[in-house]
Amino acid sequence: MNESVDKILEECITKGSRKSFFLFAGAGSGKTHSLVVLLNKIRDKWGQKFKIENRHVAVITYTNAATDEIISRLNYSPLFHVSTIHSFVWNVIQSYQSDIKKYYLRFKEEEKAELEEKINKARKNDGKTYLNNVDKFDKVIKSIAKIETVYKFIYNPNGNNFEYNALSHAEVIKIGAKMIVENKLLQKIIAQQYPFLLIDESQDTKKELVQAFFELERNFGGENFTLGFIGDQK
Repeated sequence: MNESVDKILEECITKGSRKSFFLFAGAGSGKTHSLVVLLNKIRDKWGQKFKIENRHVAVITYTNAATDEIISRLNYSPLFHVSTIHSFVWNVIQSYQSDIKKYYLRFKEEEKAELEEKINKARKNDGKTYLNNVDKFDKVIKSIAKIETVYKFIYNPNGNNFEYNALSHAEVIKIGAKMIVENKLLQKIIAQQYPFLLIDESQDTKKELVQAFFELERNFGGENFTLGFIGDQK
């Protein structure tokens, strides 16, 4: 990256000219350096205000190693909430347990309906496919019954999540994305809590989550909320 790119990015986070942005370039081009430069400029321009308001700058990375590197390069400043995408989404949704259950059950009911259709189609034509779908259907029925009994869902972004009431990594993303897209109040809460939301290695972010962030930006982007995507060209 060069100084002209850094200057353009600075305009995107400056009061009066704030706007969301994409920054895509090849590997080794200095994107992480530009991201850190930008984050330090956000700290200089907005840090004191956000500290008084108890708000933070969200930085989403792809791995725990990348998270640790950025935290270190930002000198462990408490202004920044740096985390992996799974940790960030869980942090956003974990307080809304009834909504998590509602969306989880909705997805399972949709899966159940799809399997019923497959079973009916395969009943007379393909015995093996029919039996496989029946087995999947039975598992979905048991899963729905289990979900109904869960009072509080848990999730560990760094674990295997084998507990009875634990969500998988994929389930957190799927449920979280849907909750953000369909809940404008949740979008508002995210925008207020994280007036800057920057996503590193964004080319690896799940499509449904990207769409959720786009919806958040569409409704709240501008002088009060800035969304930034940083990633490799693919």
